[in-house]
Amino acid sequence: NVANQSGLRAQPTQAASTNTPQKYADILARRAPPPMMSKPSDNIPFEEQTPQFTDSMIRELVQNAVTHDRIEMFAQPIVKLPSRKVHSLEVFARIRAKAGVYVPASQYRKLAIEQDLLVEVDRILLHNVLDSVRVNKKRDMTINYFINISTTTLKDFPFMSTLLQFLRSDRDLAPYLIFEFRQSEFVILNEQVKALLKGLARTGCQFSIDNVTQPNLNYADLRDLNVKFIKMDSSDLIKILGTDGGSEQIHKLKKRLDAEDMTLIVEKVETERDVRELLDFEIDFGEGYLFGKPNLEIAYRPRKTA
Repeated sequence: NVANQSGLRAQPTQAASTNTPQKYADILARRAPPPMMSKPSDNIPFEEQTPQFTDSMIRELVQNAVTHDRIEMFAQPIVKLPSRKVHSLEVFARIRAKAGVYVPASQYRKLAIEQDLLVEVDRILLHNVLDSVRVNKKRDMTINYFINISTTTLKDFPFMSTLLQFLRSDRDLAPYLIFEFRQSEFVILNEQVKALLKGLARTGCQFSIDNVTQPNLNYADLRDLNVKFIKMDSSDLIKILGTDGGSEQIHKLKKRLDAEDMTLIVEKVETERDVRELLDFEIDFGEGYLFGKPNLEIAYRPRKTA
């Protein structure tokens, strides 16, 4: 076992060792970056390039990918504005169907849940992220990774407990990890999950809330769980700007987030017009196809950051 040989095996908590298969204890299984396959076209959205597989085909692909650790990590840059230098990466799990063809979460997620495999997909993605963080540190490169965590995984107490114990034992990795979940999921987290997230925060991990549709946020809850990033779609912000008092509303939001030491990231930025409208509000970071599509190569070989 490579993780065991390198001294990186996380010791499971009592709950994990009692209720969880041994594979949950292997939080970090080092694996080499995959060879660079053909990249998606720059002119076609990634999801539109993926062939439509039948459900039975996707089930087989998911099972095979989990069994053989063949979940690949794609990443989309988050850039500093107005310089547009890469600051962080948001990572996504893709399942390799064949050379140059990868199945996105929009196609496999529901079926993975039905097969009780989504936690395993998240686990393997986390393996890749942790491994990349180690490589980056050796290259003296500082870059953070935004990692989407499903509610299924958040509620898997043995897995999350083992992750927490691992990061307690290797705190140098934690500051580079930003776990992200939807606003609709954040507001219904139970106390057990919140306790685990607070434990992760104490190791140095941070959190991001995306799919935020309205700027009236519960800042006390956000502070309590060490949420440092708020993501809103550019289209939602521009829609607010088109309403009476919308400009003042965005200014107040930005001012309050700055006061709370939280960062606003505008995502799904697709046009130069979007950027021009948003820069008036001193937006610090942007993400979207305008700055870069989800990409396999940048996930494993990130460029220097701002």
